Amino acid sequence: MWYFSMATLRDDDTSKHGTVGVLYNFDDAQVDMSCFERLSQLEFCWPHRQLGAHICYNQKSLRPLVTGYRLFRQDRFRIQTHFGSLEEVHLKLTSSFGIDMDRSPMRPDHSWSLDFHHEWLRKLLREEESLKSTCTGSPVAPIVPREMDVLFGKSIRARSAPGTRRALHLVEHHYEEYTRTSSKYDKKACANGIIAQVHASGGRFLKSDREGWMEVDDITSRQKIAHWFRYMKTKSADAANRIPVNGRGLVQERGGKPTSRQQDEECK
Repeated sequence: MWYFSMATLRDDDTSKHGTVGVLYNFDDAQVDMSCFERLSQLEFCWPHRQLGAHICYNQKSLRPLVTGYRLFRQDRFRIQTHFGSLEEVHLKLTSSFGIDMDRSPMRPDHSWSLDFHHEWLRKLLREEESLKSTCTGSPVAPIVPREMDVLFGKSIRARSAPGTRRALHLVEHHYEEYTRTSSKYDKKACANGIIAQVHASGGRFLKSDREGWMEVDDITSRQKIAHWFRYMKTKSADAANRIPVNGRGLVQERGGKPTSRQQDEECK
């Protein structure tokens, strides 16, 4: 817990504003209510500020315990309680409090997933190893893009890279699967599948900065893939809203009039 607390201070917003916790009690995935007392004792020695917590549960038998814990807190620690299904709770946390529940450790079947936590720890380890190499004077080898790497950016090099074009082809191939579902978990699984295919071919997701190319984590990669899916959806919607005019290859918006440029073309 101490390492976790110190690591969160690397983020500027966390060091300035503090953190908010989310505690789950769903079916078999329950936290012993006595642990709240132990967490309260730890608050006073944590280096960052704890603003409050969201207690999420779906069993009516826990209401007296949750209510009692909320009433007998004597400090400014804010507690919000949420009773209902996991989907209802996540929707409330996202819409009312702006918490990104895509990174929640709770799966739809109420089992725990530490994938994001392990991914975050691996990222910290890479940063610490890089910092250690810099401090000891050991040179850090620059990253040189390979053939199957996916390059971020709007440059011609990034857009025309074989790895980028292959990733776009994978996005196009999975477009119907991605848009057919409304479940964010299925969309995340679809994006993870594309990332796995890129990695399986020896590719990486690279982003350039002032010091050169750097490999991004899976979260940033998923955000990029989601952006491509949204862009394809926008292009499909624009194409669906345009119809041919007079069979001459000219187009106009559905329900609208041809533009002046289109009218000029018709007059030629």
